[in-house]
Amino acid sequence: MIARRKLPDEYLQWNAKWKAPFGRQLPFKILPSFLHNSSFARRIAGPFSYQPNNDTRTVEYPWAYFQSGIKAGQTAVDLGGGFSGFPFVLSKCGVDVTVVDPFLDYGPDRHYDRTPLEVACELNRLFQTDVKYKVCGLPQAEFISESLDVIFSVSVIEHLPKAVLDETLVEVKRILKVGGLFVFTVDMFLDLKPFTTRESNLFGCNQLLYDLVKMSGMELVYGNPDEMYGAASFSADRIQSNLSEFYLGSGYPVLVQTVVLRKV
Repeated sequence: MIARRKLPDEYLQWNAKWKAPFGRQLPFKILPSFLHNSSFARRIAGPFSYQPNNDTRTVEYPWAYFQSGIKAGQTAVDLGGGFSGFPFVLSKCGVDVTVVDPFLDYGPDRHYDRTPLEVACELNRLFQTDVKYKVCGLPQAEFISESLDVIFSVSVIEHLPKAVLDETLVEVKRILKVGGLFVFTVDMFLDLKPFTTRESNLFGCNQLLYDLVKMSGMELVYGNPDEMYGAASFSADRIQSNLSEFYLGSGYPVLVQTVVLRKV
């Protein structure tokens, strides 16, 4: 279903506990450059302080956490997680978590002067965590079949070309345990088809989410087909007419579709 504007109390409490999604607000005299260059400042600001986030993560991160039912001792993958604070929170909760991300847009122009693995090592040291990293796509990550309890994907699918997405879905099903969950969010851009005639923007496209769910070969356990682009019952006009109900990104006209699939 599309994320609603009103957040449950448990989401608000989770965000407050972990200072999600932007990190702890430091005194105004501490400049952003100091935050980036100071290990002390990052440790104080928390795991969400390193990677910039969209405000839609205010609902996406706690939603993913609670819908997964993830527990200490379980194994998880954060697909395309980058240096988000989310996998570091999972690690602090006792989850064996691996981030799988090819870091395709990584480089000096993204203000990183070290390799992804070097940055990950520093962040693990700062936050006393053990988040593992695989710098590749999921099909290249070589996980053992039926070895994972949960795979998370927060606002990644809309960025993937169809061929990569098809490969990724096959791999998700292969490496999840029976009963394992694929917990994911997908951006729905209001400036693209089916709301306008435009096909794509700088961030991606509106994936035919209903088709994706059907082709996954997994059971839908959370999600409303009426609010999934591609379903016969989906109505762009109905979505637009009820925008006041939904969590709307403030930096860009985007809604968030939230889905959980289970391997059976």
